[in-house]
Amino acid sequence: DGPYLEIIEEPQSKGFRFRYACEGKSHGGLQGVNHRKDKKTVPTVKINRYSGMARLEVTLVTDEKIPRHHAHELIGKNCENGKCVVNVKGDNPIIGFPNLGIKHITKKNLVNVLIDKLRESLKIEKFCYGNFEEEDIKKKAEEQSKSLQMSVVRLKFQAYLINDAGFTTLLPPVYSAQIYDSKAPRASLLKICRMDRVSGCSAGNDEVFLLCDKVQKDDISVRFFEQDEEGNVTWEDYGVFSPQDVHRQYAIVFRTPSYPDNKIKNSQSVFVQLKRLSDGEVSDPKTFTFFPKLQGLLSEIDMLLLIVFLTKFTHLL
Repeated sequence: DGPYLEIIEEPQSKGFRFRYACEGKSHGGLQGVNHRKDKKTVPTVKINRYSGMARLEVTLVTDEKIPRHHAHELIGKNCENGKCVVNVKGDNPIIGFPNLGIKHITKKNLVNVLIDKLRESLKIEKFCYGNFEEEDIKKKAEEQSKSLQMSVVRLKFQAYLINDAGFTTLLPPVYSAQIYDSKAPRASLLKICRMDRVSGCSAGNDEVFLLCDKVQKDDISVRFFEQDEEGNVTWEDYGVFSPQDVHRQYAIVFRTPSYPDNKIKNSQSVFVQLKRLSDGEVSDPKTFTFFPKLQGLLSEIDMLLLIVFLTKFTHLL
């Protein structure tokens, strides 16, 4: 029934780039998962059932069942040595963390950075340590460096409540959802930039050229779907193409599927979107319109009649 820490706005999972130190400051901080153009949000926590002063610390940890220190570091406002520290006060205080960036540590410096983090952690636990612990630290750092996932991190939030001895009452930490580096092959946001046609015959098999943000040729599909008024999917099918039809990761040439009712008399609008096979991630949908087959047949008949007319009556013109 005592105070506890709660994440009330998770960080964005994808679309954020981890930057190397040589690239300078991050362009824009880590946003909240519910961030919109008209509603900006940032990673936010709340200390429930508490009134007074507190200190919040945020660090990066690994995406494991038992999280460990990650080599990557937080940078930005109130950040130092990879850690963000903020003091707050009030009733059930809510703390947002704007302008957070993630510094990508190079593989060359990986072991040394992990050694420093393990040393700091051990100092906090024991205040001092000897040669035996130092050797153990180096061994652990080398082992962790071999299995460390460099393209995913989580935020670890810790709250220290104030008492007569200072900020020494530690609440149980909370961990955010995964944050993926947008440079990672299978972690980028999916986006359809342009299509050379947004309509086709209900029989399908129309060729479409689609331009998109970077995709992996063996991990992408083009999904067509239709929804009812309540947003339930009533039909879905996929564009037909092979990995060889994905050009330099930024263009897909595919053929449309057939609409389920080939005898439609009026045009039918559906949606088309990119879908990643490995994790089910999808892009924002675009509208695609299916036209009746008869419309296409009539245009062919009209063309044949015109040819016949010109053949028979050209001499009269």
